[in-house]
Amino acid sequence: MGIRKRHQQNLVQGSLILAVATLLVKVLGAIYKIPLANILGESGSGYYNTAYTIYLPVYSLAMAGLPVAVSRMVAESAAHMHYKNTRKILRIAQRAFLITGTVGTVLLLVFAYFYFFHQPFRDLFGITDLTGNVYATGLIAFSVFFCCVMSSYRGYYEGLRNMYPTAVSQVIEAAGKLIVGLVLAGGTLYVCTEKLGMTQDQAAPFSAGGAVLGVTLGSAVGAIYLILRHRRMGDGITEEELAAAPEADGTGILLKSLIIIAVPIVIGSLVRDVAALIDLITVKARLTTLLTAHPHLIEEQFGVGVFYPDPAEGANYLYGCYTGFAYSLYNLVPTITAVIGVSTIPTLCTAWASEDAHSVGENVRSILKLSSVISLPAGVGIAALAGPILNMLFSGRPNAVVISTPVLVVLGFSAIFAGVAVPTTSMLQAIGKQNLPVINMAVGVVLKIAVNYVLVGIEGINIIGAPAGTGVCYAYIMIANLVCLKRYTKVSFGLFSTVFKPAFAAVLCGGAAFGSHLLFSHSIGAGKVVTAICIIIAAVVYAVCLGVTKTFTENDILMLPKGEKLAKILAKLHWIG
Repeated sequence: MGIRKRHQQNLVQGSLILAVATLLVKVLGAIYKIPLANILGESGSGYYNTAYTIYLPVYSLAMAGLPVAVSRMVAESAAHMHYKNTRKILRIAQRAFLITGTVGTVLLLVFAYFYFFHQPFRDLFGITDLTGNVYATGLIAFSVFFCCVMSSYRGYYEGLRNMYPTAVSQVIEAAGKLIVGLVLAGGTLYVCTEKLGMTQDQAAPFSAGGAVLGVTLGSAVGAIYLILRHRRMGDGITEEELAAAPEADGTGILLKSLIIIAVPIVIGSLVRDVAALIDLITVKARLTTLLTAHPHLIEEQFGVGVFYPDPAEGANYLYGCYTGFAYSLYNLVPTITAVIGVSTIPTLCTAWASEDAHSVGENVRSILKLSSVISLPAGVGIAALAGPILNMLFSGRPNAVVISTPVLVVLGFSAIFAGVAVPTTSMLQAIGKQNLPVINMAVGVVLKIAVNYVLVGIEGINIIGAPAGTGVCYAYIMIANLVCLKRYTKVSFGLFSTVFKPAFAAVLCGGAAFGSHLLFSHSIGAGKVVTAICIIIAAVVYAVCLGVTKTFTENDILMLPKGEKLAKILAKLHWIG
């Protein structure tokens, strides 16, 4: 190990590698989630997403801050050529992740027991009979352990500015989840309905459990890949570099640094995910109360033939429409921009440690521009074509599409704020201000819960109040993070180029999407092909607008792979500033 040349990427190249991997993962996820939603149905989606929401706080507590801490410490050590420290950080991280992964799995199993079976706990939160969730929650618990194992290697390689191991492991994990999850979900549903005579609603807890088992096994396969890759290919640090490096710091010193960096990040993630858990409980509780007073609300407001005599089941149905159909599409945007944040940490951390103000400014502006260029058109496009996109993907669930459409419209605009907020959090972490995003996130979460509680309880709004709370939350986090970045980096954001130009292009993109669909729907009829064509038209309009407004500079283009050739082409078109 240590004889291969180390692969490093700059910010844009690293972001592109992870972005391509993320897009591929999302394609696999769409291949997974679309048929999965059709297999599980609305109730099964409610069980599946409830298990996920319970899982996320424990997952965050177990490992959320450690990959960022490892990446940042490795980047700093590599920048100063302290390669013995770099290797030792990995060994410490592996031990730490082994412990937190084991503890996290046990905590999730214990929490699941109290959540579903301990009556005083259930009474405290007003939980009705949701014991069907126990199968999915129990099976997803072991995913915490495997994700922790993966994250030690991912954080290490990201700190060395080599995004390939993370990218490949993400694809392997998603492919494993796709294959195993669909087979187990569909197989379980078939056995329960065809062999045991259950209805689909009765079989939903078991099929959701099968789907979740795919998540756990997918993470196990990803962890095995990273272990084998590291043993075979190493990290690229040469023996000469290792010999020339100063002696490593003591284990206690490195562990203390790891904890100091990780704890605020863990708290921030925990705040967000605990809020999601509270969100789950409060949204379902408010919907249950609403449906108790208005039993036929779903039929009357949305004009669909859906009625549940049990208000709790009706609340689970609406929550399943929100999380299983609309939220999964919204989440594409912050998930993609999150990879920019991951790539941010080693490059911005190196510039900050070197006190290179020019490089810090260039990185901050590049990150903000990339986030805006992705988030703005995606969010506006999702809002403009919410109904057609849902129809294209979930045509077999017409009732869910009707209910999810107004939810997705609101989530589309929320995605703009979330897509920019996530990378700004990573930027603050990279410059050593990891406490600030925690505070900003906590305030945003309180706003989200308050907005949700009020709006979901209003008869004419109900489930549409949940995405409104998400939008308020991330709008606050985005603004607060940008204010903090400005204060500590003293960087000029260049908002006209980084935000206003992409925003102008995004408005025209959304108008093209909505207008072309309206035109085609009246002339040749609506359908999946028409929706796909409208998406392509909107993308072309957006690309042309970015070029005409000269949003990208020559330096932006040169940072891309094969950027020299692309810069020459765009220069001939007069599309770069």
